Amino acid sequence: MLSTARKPKRWLLSISLFLALFARELLAGQVLNISSQQVYITQICEAIVSEALKNIGIEASIKHLPTARAAFISNAGGSDAEICRVKGFADKYKNLIRINPSIIPLKASVFTKNLALTIVPDEWELLIPYKVGIHTGHFYSTEATKNFPGVVKVTTDKQLLKMLTISRLDAAVLIRTDAIAVIKDLGLEDDVKMLSPPIAQYPLHFFIHKKNKHLERRISEAIQQIVSSGRAAEIYLKYLDMLEEGGYKS
Repeated sequence: MLSTARKPKRWLLSISLFLALFARELLAGQVLNISSQQVYITQICEAIVSEALKNIGIEASIKHLPTARAAFISNAGGSDAEICRVKGFADKYKNLIRINPSIIPLKASVFTKNLALTIVPDEWELLIPYKVGIHTGHFYSTEATKNFPGVVKVTTDKQLLKMLTISRLDAAVLIRTDAIAVIKDLGLEDDVKMLSPPIAQYPLHFFIHKKNKHLERRISEAIQQIVSSGRAAEIYLKYLDMLEEGGYKS
């Protein structure tokens, strides 16, 4: 009687093990085509996400696109995923699924040529009296400044920083790592200053298109593992160290 009762449980266990192995085989060798932006912070996200996906047998094939175009293509299903965006990104791009937990933090700072301003975190209204520039396609700054009069939107950090140097803007709100990388590349360390503290900080997440919802749990577990183990933080700090060589701190 006892052995008969156990048979169905053993059968179910065998089926479960078979399905788990089958799912792993399906994932092995799979490629995810991922949209990204060619800026510094996405390099960090790419390194973290690629390693997490590799750990579950998925190869990341990354294509760099302008910020707004990357979002449009990902949402339309032209790519399988979007490398890293802020938490509320899927509120606008509803075909995308946010993967938890977050990968790394995004720190947004105010950059200026000669504006004297005391920054208070999350107090964006401090910028209303000024001519402020933001990056087209950056969801966080677009939302925060949507009711501001006369916000200038351009497609690259380079344009914004050059506009600061010739006083066409009073201030620009940019992702710290990305702006610092461009400032160093253009040799603008003596022409543009970064105000502290950051005006805002947001968690960045990996997003997948809804057509890949069957991968959501596996990818979430892979991201969780690389974050919980400290490996994501290790990669993040390595890239920050490389960025800060030369003394312009992020």
